[in-house]
This record gives sequence, C-alpha cells and structure tokens, in this order.
Amino acid sequence: MIKNSEQARSRWVIIAIFALALALRLSTLASTSLWLDEVATLQVAQQTTATILQNPTGEEHPPTFYLFLKQWIKLGESEYVLRFPSAIFGALSVLVAYWLGRAIGSIRFGIWLAFLLAIDPINLWYSQEVRPYALLTFIAVCGVFFTVRMLKRFSFVAWSGSVLALSAVMYVDYNGVIFWIILTAATLAVMTVLSRWTRSIITRWLIAQALIALLYIPLWSKAIGVIALVIQGNILENHGLLGVGVQIQLQAVPLALILFGLGLVLMIFVVGTWLIHHRNNTAQLFVSRSHLITFAIIIAYAAWLLLAAAPRFYSIKRVLMIYSPYVAAVAAYALISIQRRSIVYVVVGLATASAILNWIVWPREDWRSAASFVAQQAQPGDIIVGIPSYITYPFNYYYSNLNGTAQIISDSQLKKYPNQHVWLLIGNTYEQGSNSTLRRDLTQVRQTIGHWNLYQVEVLLLQ
Repeated sequence: MIKNSEQARSRWVIIAIFALALALRLSTLASTSLWLDEVATLQVAQQTTATILQNPTGEEHPPTFYLFLKQWIKLGESEYVLRFPSAIFGALSVLVAYWLGRAIGSIRFGIWLAFLLAIDPINLWYSQEVRPYALLTFIAVCGVFFTVRMLKRFSFVAWSGSVLALSAVMYVDYNGVIFWIILTAATLAVMTVLSRWTRSIITRWLIAQALIALLYIPLWSKAIGVIALVIQGNILENHGLLGVGVQIQLQAVPLALILFGLGLVLMIFVVGTWLIHHRNNTAQLFVSRSHLITFAIIIAYAAWLLLAAAPRFYSIKRVLMIYSPYVAAVAAYALISIQRRSIVYVVVGLATASAILNWIVWPREDWRSAASFVAQQAQPGDIIVGIPSYITYPFNYYYSNLNGTAQIISDSQLKKYPNQHVWLLIGNTYEQGSNSTLRRDLTQVRQTIGHWNLYQVEVLLLQ
C-alpha cells in the first residue's frame, strides 16, 4: 500500500517536472533571433532531397536531421515553428531520463535526475535551437535506457530498442559514433568488474553491437573522416550556400579525446551506479559517509554549471549536450548521498541561476533588430556587406521579409560600388584575423557616418 502511494505521488511529481521542462523550452522559443548555424541548417533543409543526400555543402552532420526538417518546415519557417521540435525532444529527454534513473537506482533518483536535466542550462539552450543536438540527446538517452534494461533483465523490446536507438544516434550526428563507443566500453568495464556477464547476456549483447555496426555501414567512411578531423583538432565547415566558402580551423586541442575520457567516466558511473549502490556495501559506505567522492562530484557539477553560464564556448557546449543527462545523473546521485540540506539548496540554486542566465540574460546575436533597423534607415541604392560575409545569412532571414531597398553583396564586390552608401554588418563573435583587417581597410577608405551597437552585432554606415 505504501509502495503504491509512493508511485502515485511520483507520477504527479514527474508530471510537474515534465511540465516545467516544456514551459522552460517553449515559452521563449521566439524571443531571440536565429543565428548563423540555425539559418544554415534551414538553408540545407530547403534544398531537394537528392541534394541533401549528396551533402554538397560540406556539413559535418549526416543528412537525417535535414531530411526531417525538410518535412517539418511545410508547417512554416518562423522561429517558433523551426525551434519547436528541438524543444519537444529536449522535454522528452527529461521524461526518459526519469525512467533511466528508476532503472538504475530508484524513484527518488529518477526524480532528481529528471529535475536537474529539466533545468540543465546546456540542455535548455540546445533545446531551443534549430540544430540536431536535442534530437541526438533524446535518442541517446533512449539508447542508454534500453541498454540498462536489457542488461538487468533481458526482453526483446529492450534489446531491439537499444539496437535501433544507438543506430539512430549515429545517423543523426557523427558524435553519436563516439557516444556508442563510450557506452560499449563502459558496459564492458562495469559488467566485467562486477562479474555480471553470463553466456546468454554476453551473446545477446555482442549480437546487438554487431547489428548496430552493420546498420551503420552506409556512413562509416564519412564518420571516420569527420572524427579524424576532430581528433586532429581541425573542424572543417563549409557554408557555401550563397556562393561564399568559409573554412574554420580549431587548432591545438584534440577535443574528441578529452570528450571520450569524460564520457567514459560518466558512462561507467551511470551504468554502474545501480549495481554498486545495491551490491557493494563498501563502495556505498565510502560514497555516502566519507563524502569525498560526493563533494568532488558537486564541485565538478558546479564547474559544469559555470561553463554553461558563460556566453561563449558554444563549439564545445554543443558536443557536451549529448552528455547532459549523465552529468545530471552524477549530480543527482551526489545530492541524494549528501547529508547537508544547505549544500543541496546551494547546488539547486546554482543550477537554477545558470539556467536563467542562459535562458534570459544571454540572448543570441540580435539579427532581427539589425535587419529591422537597416530596412527602416537604408535608402534605395545603398548596399549591405557583412564581416565576415556569411553573417548575411541570418541577417537576410529577417531582411528578406521587410521589403528592404538596399542590396546585399559580398565584400569582394565592393569595388563595383564606389559611390554608394555601405551598411557594414559586423558579427562580434566572428570578427578576428582577416575579418578585423577587412574592417580596418574599409573604414580607412570610406568615412564612417553612423555607428550602432546591438547585442553581438555592430552596424556601421560608410560613405
């Protein structure tokens, strides 16, 4: 009777958490402008199916999400409509995380995990973008859930769910390949250390991994090439949709190796938590009474929240998005183990504050206001140039609907317009190296007669 009462209360609690997750993700979908990557994603989805499958733009993602978005935009191309699927997938991740927490530990653990993921700032941010990361995270947490269920008590539903979800993860993003490798290594490590393997379990598990690898045959060569670039510290992007090729080099840091190590540790902890918690009294005593590991986890979680709150490092954050449920799982376990409520309140408060900062205080680049301002002020015959040139993509998403009279050109065409007023758009996030040099050269040749600052966007009027 008591157990039934606890389950009834837990249903209402998880419904409230799911409603919170939905509200946080849906309430501000259209409050900020689309930024470069979101508009680039839309432009890919607007192409023909054959073109998307050929991947002519050099996008470092498989075509799956673009094919999905191509069908979705039949409902519209407003900010709210475009971002709606990511918000739903982000909220559904919270629900699946609750089931994962119950499968690993207990109802209480599942509730804490779901709550921390609902307000996780990185998960919240990428659940409001027209990018594949929310879908990727949702499918990945489904794969982990089915894998845990399969290893605890075999069923065909859990086995097939693990195979299909982990295959889909790799088809949504090439980082899914790294995720699958991490989960495989973590499963091997935990099950071996805890002596949980039996002949039937290992046979079914190996067949599942072999089938996942076979299902991914069409994309293996492409995935290996992309991962090799990441390991070398070089990520190549080519947004050539408007005839402008752009190459971005991220040097020095072998990011994939760092993420692999981090993910391996997190996965081992998550997959092993339930077994350790219930079957190893010594380990449980060390975690719950000495607080050494617990405090270390809380400090690491606080660092995660501070990283998430900073309005930068987005190239790293988007890769970390897939690991957000497992970071929340580690933090949830620490908060359950800790004896001091004051620390729990501080951590929850920090998580909430970090989410609010990312949700409200740090908007995306304000291309909406920039387009509206230029459309109102520009005269017929004026021209618009972006530094770098590809920032005109998000600008034009808004400008094309405002009946603006100025013409958008690339900086290489400026010599053809020696006497026209130039509206110079500068994306502060991208202004470095040759872009800074271009700005200096233009402002030396032409006189600046107007200068306006918007969030992460500058607008200069030159003559």
